[in-house]
Amino acid sequence: YVDGRSGKPAVIYPAVGDASVLPGDGVGNRLLWTVGTSHDEGHGPLTDHRMLSGVAVDACKQWITNHQDELGINVEELFAPGMVRTATHPDGDIQLSLTRTFKGIEVVGSRVAINIVAGNIATVAVEQWGDISMDFGVTPTITAEDALNVLSTHTGHAHVSGEESCDSEVQILTLTNDDDTFFVSSRTNLRGVALESPEVIHGYKHVLAWKVCPKFDGQGDAHSFKGYVDARTKRVLEFKNTVHLFEAEGAVYPLSNDGMSPGGVAQADWPMSYMLVGNSLTDVGGNFDFSGTASFRGRFVRINDGCGGASLSNNEPGGINWGNSGGTDCTRGRVNGQEVGGGGNTHSSRTMYYHVTHIADIASKHLPNASSLKRQLTANVNINNNCNAFWSGSTINFYTSGGGCNNSGENAAIIAHEWGHGMDTFDVEGGISSPSGEGVADLYAAFYNGSSCIGRGFLGRLCRTGKSSDWCKASSGCTGVRDIDYMQYVSESAHTMTWARNNCDKNGVHCKGNVYSEAVWSLYKRELPAMGYDDLTAFELTTYLLYKAAGNVRGWYNENASAPWGGCGGFTGYRAFITADDNDGNLGNGTPHMIAIHKAFVDQEIACNDLAVRNSGCANVPDSAPKVSAASGDRRVTLTWTEVDRALSYDVMRAEGGCEKGKVKVANVKPGNGNLILTDTGLKNGFEYCYLVVPKATLNPSSLSSKIEVKPGVSQLPIPLPITPQPTPRPTPLPTRFPTPLPTRLPTPVPTPLPTFIPTNPPTPVPTPIPSNSPTPNPSNQPTPIPTNPLTPIPTNAPTRNPTAPPTPIPSSPPIGSSSTICNTENKEKIFKLELIYAAEIANQISWQLNSFDIDSETFVEYKTSGDSVRKTQRICIRPGTYEIVISDSGGTGMGGGNYTGFFLGGQIFASDANNVNWGEQRHIFCYGECASTTPSLSPSSALSELPSTVPSASPSTEVTPLPSLILSGVPTPSPTLRPSSKPSSSPSVVPSNEPSRRPSLNPSQIPSLDPSVEPTSSPTEVIEIPLPPPGGQQDAEFDIDLGVPRCLTASSSCSTGGLVTGRGAMGPEQNAPNSLDACTDGNGGDYNISESIEAITVGSNTQDNMREGDTVTVTARVICWYTGASDVADFYYTTNVENPVWNFIASVDCVGGKGTEQELSVSYTLPGGSQHAVRVNYSYRTGERDVTSSCVEAPADQTLYNDVDDLVFTVEENIDLLV
Repeated sequence: YVDGRSGKPAVIYPAVGDASVLPGDGVGNRLLWTVGTSHDEGHGPLTDHRMLSGVAVDACKQWITNHQDELGINVEELFAPGMVRTATHPDGDIQLSLTRTFKGIEVVGSRVAINIVAGNIATVAVEQWGDISMDFGVTPTITAEDALNVLSTHTGHAHVSGEESCDSEVQILTLTNDDDTFFVSSRTNLRGVALESPEVIHGYKHVLAWKVCPKFDGQGDAHSFKGYVDARTKRVLEFKNTVHLFEAEGAVYPLSNDGMSPGGVAQADWPMSYMLVGNSLTDVGGNFDFSGTASFRGRFVRINDGCGGASLSNNEPGGINWGNSGGTDCTRGRVNGQEVGGGGNTHSSRTMYYHVTHIADIASKHLPNASSLKRQLTANVNINNNCNAFWSGSTINFYTSGGGCNNSGENAAIIAHEWGHGMDTFDVEGGISSPSGEGVADLYAAFYNGSSCIGRGFLGRLCRTGKSSDWCKASSGCTGVRDIDYMQYVSESAHTMTWARNNCDKNGVHCKGNVYSEAVWSLYKRELPAMGYDDLTAFELTTYLLYKAAGNVRGWYNENASAPWGGCGGFTGYRAFITADDNDGNLGNGTPHMIAIHKAFVDQEIACNDLAVRNSGCANVPDSAPKVSAASGDRRVTLTWTEVDRALSYDVMRAEGGCEKGKVKVANVKPGNGNLILTDTGLKNGFEYCYLVVPKATLNPSSLSSKIEVKPGVSQLPIPLPITPQPTPRPTPLPTRFPTPLPTRLPTPVPTPLPTFIPTNPPTPVPTPIPSNSPTPNPSNQPTPIPTNPLTPIPTNAPTRNPTAPPTPIPSSPPIGSSSTICNTENKEKIFKLELIYAAEIANQISWQLNSFDIDSETFVEYKTSGDSVRKTQRICIRPGTYEIVISDSGGTGMGGGNYTGFFLGGQIFASDANNVNWGEQRHIFCYGECASTTPSLSPSSALSELPSTVPSASPSTEVTPLPSLILSGVPTPSPTLRPSSKPSSSPSVVPSNEPSRRPSLNPSQIPSLDPSVEPTSSPTEVIEIPLPPPGGQQDAEFDIDLGVPRCLTASSSCSTGGLVTGRGAMGPEQNAPNSLDACTDGNGGDYNISESIEAITVGSNTQDNMREGDTVTVTARVICWYTGASDVADFYYTTNVENPVWNFIASVDCVGGKGTEQELSVSYTLPGGSQHAVRVNYSYRTGERDVTSSCVEAPADQTLYNDVDDLVFTVEENIDLLV
């Protein structure tokens, strides 16, 4: 699709084979994580969303670089610091929004939007990309103050100097040469057919402008102005109000405060989920078992009530019960007729806290990586005004009743609508949608409340659309501001793009929003049911598509396009929905619900005709609903349901207040054998919950689901389950045996006085030791033969996988292979890789074993190399333990000049001898992590050693000759001699310890053949020791409510704030600002991602070990620099008293670069004594000197607007060497 203004592609659908940028299941995708990447050591697919985003950005940059000539863009104008936004979704889809810059200046309105599905680029949208001459000057001829004065003259109001709501900044505006936009349809293929060159009907022009945000005398809270002034001519290009107006337990209005059932009457004793009581949070049911005082503050929201403060202690009768009351506005809640909780315990505070918390909880399950949902939102209620509510850019705000309107903070739809503006602001696109952000805010509200009526009861009269004569029908009962279901209006006709042109004035954003909100509601209410979806499942599918699609949409439709193709040109709402629906990275072959989506959008005249409309990807979807039963218990519900044929998993959803409401995803459950079961805990007793169980095949749900309603804590007999039907047999691959680490053969130590450890868990049995290089054994003490079943792994402190479901060997492949390798990192599994190369004619003779188990040659990936040789590659996941690899030639003729190599953790650990390639059998042993070894004596002359991590056998003990203190380096080390002894061991049992050890590991013993029938060799095979990953590792901090800052509770090699301090004060906003241990505060001036802010702090050891006293550590602050960065400085401090900190100055570091540039500033220092430490970064804009001995930034008043202070508390280990 070609942009008729610029003649450049507006939207690209890359051809199959050219679209793959990341490994995935997309059509034609042959990329692997473990081949030809830095992850060849076996890390498998990336699961850290931050790392995945970074890799996706790099891959897309390379793709654009390769295609910039066809796209007609310059890659150097993309990927500037601060101009790249990404979002990763639970299903693996990734969205990128790349804002254009020219000569370092942001080009407003011009960007590239990319959507990756199943590893393939599904769509590339190039929006408003006009050519800019290299002669275009970027130096303004007027100042920012001149621009502010121009707007003062324009409005007739004086601006208040120094109180601007954003940083004044020079930008380049993208403008059109007229009021019409034309797009010309054209099929494009970047790998074949050249793009058609349509006539450029209209073009783009660019103007250098000052962006300024003045505050005027007498300006109210519901106004925040932004204007663009030509930086050369002083002409006002744009001026607008950026505020978006709305035209534990307690009583809550479920839907409205209109006094009508259902949902319009306050309901007592609704759960106050995740509310802060003292220093801890309640659970989802509002339950807690600790003492403390509560206010309307929790994980997701903080309430400021114009009627006063609110506070309750659980020492009062009834615990934290905010009560109920009649009235509105400042009427206080009552318990047993007595007012409780203070002036701020109002209907608005209770209702606001519940609904913001609940919708944020729902959203966080759809978008678990969204940083905005990890911040605490501020809601201001009972503002002394009426008939409105608004989103300020960082807070949601609600008025009292009056003027014919009810209190807007007591209405669930209005609350969810304003919250939705925040979602729209902070999504991957990073701004309010056009031509109206009201439609998407309405959609968030509608799919939260399960109602198309927006704000029922707010106006007390029937609604209408815009200023038209199309009123809501009396039967709709919608007395709100509007309804997004066109069938609820008198006309029963869609309010199309053409209708909006004729009935919505230029600024009628609410009216224009109905055009696309009606399309999405129609998808749920009419088009999906036409495909056979029941109402509840259609609701959940549409909700899923909404949260996924909306994030990267800048313009939902092109309001000046030719009907019915308003969805063409850029990444529109229609394109966003079919991309979100796609499951194979190829929109050209259709999507699972494309026909329904197209019908819903074309009825509103906002679809597009550039792709064939067809459904695909729904084969083998479950076609029946499970039968569900529920049993209630104390604060819990146990669900049981029958398996459904072809279901690969089941989404379990939970609603509060009715099955029609928005639902929190509780879990995704994999199928078992027969009935499935799930227990949901932390619920509120006596409160009714509705559960929905949705069968799924891959990402696609069944069209049918099952619901059940249940109250925890109430006696409720489970519904009897029917006999489970036998599922249709499906072919399954033959199981491949997983090699288990060799059992530890630890002899009982010589009696030595050791401290007694009391085991907290039963010890893991250890097989009888097998003597190594021992004399002829006593027949009464004959070693146990190696079993033919998988052996028990060496016990470790790591969790153990279910032995009934062991992992299987995972084939590797050449660069064009088709498999990726995934290991269980919780079990510390890593990949061992074996490569064999030999002559083709002896291929059937070659085999290998791992711990006595044959590795089936069919599990290898086999392919030809140069000449007639054959290469076989096998990757397999292994846990910590000892492993013996035997490579043999059954023909006895040798390897025919072949060779082999073994790799672990990305490095070679053994290989064939180039001078002796014709042999019949070769053995290699290596141990990973906790290795089989002997135990040296603990004498003063020997180094401290790891205590054994397993309980010795109760068999007769042996005396041990200590190992020499040598580290193996390729030279065989003599094996210790084991002498049987009849003396029983008096040593106490030693249980595993969870404490990280800083002592050196034992040298591994020599382990020759583990088969007693094999004669010992004169030159034993070398054992190679591979340590576990470094202790501690990087730890992500969690917010400590008591200290008010991020904190790492246990010792680690590195501690990071992650996204907990992202932003600055209200700018961002920063979660739990100011994140300081004392009275230091943040400034709130400027724009996020342009002005100064600390994004993250990391403190880490300069070694791989855990941080401990006396170590040198490095503190790194990731910050955003403003303008040139020359005046931005970070001061670093540390303290060892986190309760009453006394800060010690380390050093100051200047920022280099600017204009939203992200920099990493670092200092190092030596950790003093003490277990609890904290570091502080004071980041500020200043032009003069300051006293660095003051840990709070002190600067002139005009500079404190840009201060950011953040602290990080972390734990270090004790250093015994310092205890003199």
